[in-house]
Amino acid sequence: MPVIDAAAEILRSGETTVLILGPKATVGAPLELAGQIAEVTGARLYTPTHTARIARGAGRVPVRRVPYPVDQAVAAFDDVQDIILVGARPPVAFFAYPDKPSRLSRPGTRIHELARADEDIPGALTALRDVLDAASATPKRAELSLPGRPSGTLTPEKIGAVVAAPAAGKRGGGR
Repeated sequence: MPVIDAAAEILRSGETTVLILGPKATVGAPLELAGQIAEVTGARLYTPTHTARIARGAGRVPVRRVPYPVDQAVAAFDDVQDIILVGARPPVAFFAYPDKPSRLSRPGTRIHELARADEDIPGALTALRDVLDAASATPKRAELSLPGRPSGTLTPEKIGAVVAAPAAGKRGGGR
């Protein structure tokens, strides 16, 4: 498939590449596939700011949201040479800000489309993973990070920390 081969060539080029994952690629198997692709190519994974569902938390493939503030979003894509869209649209600012760019990627950034939102996202990611020979890759996972048990005067922040702290000898919430 020419689109798959072109995406694989871009990802193998060594240039800084971002995969922007649409809503059909931020949960379950598609996110795992994207994680495998990112692991073998060094691509960064992003999703649009207002993606409704993203599998997140310990043990999941981490994906960043495109920052909402224009300056932060422009900075996120400043060093990117190629953006590959996976069921997503090119990153743009949320509305016309005076003296701010409407496109968040710098001029000269090449934007490619692996699959449109109405196409087979899992199939496209599977084909790309297979062409990249990444089926055995283990994607990066988000680490479990819980606060320690607080002490001293009770405050709303400390109450939250107690609720989130693991129970003695167990993993998970203290509820």
